[in-house]
This record gives sequence, structure tokens and C-alpha cells, in this order.
Amino acid sequence: MDNNITKLVRQIIEFYINNKQKSPSIDDLILTDEDKKLLEEKTGLFVTLYKSWEIIWSNGSVKESEKNTILELIVNTIWALEDKRFDNKLNKDDLEKIKIRVDLIEAKNQLKWKDSITKINYTKSGVIAIKPDYSKIALILPNISKNINSGKDFIPLLSKKLNEKYKEKDYVNYELITKCFTDF
Repeated sequence: MDNNITKLVRQIIEFYINNKQKSPSIDDLILTDEDKKLLEEKTGLFVTLYKSWEIIWSNGSVKESEKNTILELIVNTIWALEDKRFDNKLNKDDLEKIKIRVDLIEAKNQLKWKDSITKINYTKSGVIAIKPDYSKIALILPNISKNINSGKDFIPLLSKKLNEKYKEKDYVNYELITKCFTDF
């Protein structure tokens, strides 16, 4: 199934571009027997799109919100393509240049020890930081950036995403474990 998930995302993107930014339904996709198993599963996931090895779009949800994983793929791919944080327009010529990464959420484990984020293995785990009042949330996927070379590198990235100096004690923190699929 490794490349099947990224192939599904590519189908979603192609449909979106070829149909004037219309979101596909499940019936618009060509599903393999392996893909059809995803109709019986529910999981949160993230879709990240790269061009020239830079992230150009990314979006997802930690907790599933759709009836099945294929609907999650459709919704999160379209959200990624329409993400206002990224100033990119995708056209047919870009399709072959786009690289796809999909992270299926496997576990979220609350971190309860001091300096726990700095001890996370960044290649296998990401982080979620949530203000206790839910006013701010930041998420960093495992092994997502060439700028993260240790667990300590999460700190400045979290500060940037949260628009404030990240202090571990001010947040409820989770280790995020995903199963990653790529077409690169």
C-alpha cells in the first residue's frame, strides 16, 4: 500500500486541477482492492506536498473527522491545496514536479517529564503542543524538515508556529507517531 496512498493523493490533485478546483468524490477515484480497505478504516492524517524539496502545502487532522480514510485523504488534500499560509498556485505543468508525503496518525502520547520534547527522536516522532485553554496549537511531523537535526530543534520551530516563545511548562505536549508514505 506504500505508493497506493500517494497515488490516491495524486489522483485527488489531478481531479482538482482538471475540474476547476472541484473536490472529487470517492466514485471519481480509481481504487485498487488494497485502496478499498481504507473505506473500512478511520484515521487522522496529514498530506504534505513538496516542490524542489521545499514544503509547498501541508494540512491534516490529528483526529479523524470523516467516515473513512479515503474521505480523510480527499478533505486534507483539498485543504492543503487551498491552505492560505502557502502562496502557491498549482497547475498541470507542476504535477510531475510535486512530491507527496502522507502521514497516518498511529499514536499520540502525552509527555509528562521535564525537557521531554528535546529527548524525542525527531526521525521517528513529531510533537504536538497545545495551550491548556486550546488558544494555541502547533504540530510538527516526524522527520519533516531538514532543519530538525535533534529534539532540541523542535523548540524554535514550535516558537515560530505558535507566534510566541515556546516554554514547555506552558503547554500540554504530545509525542506524535505516524506511519509515513512517500512517492520519493
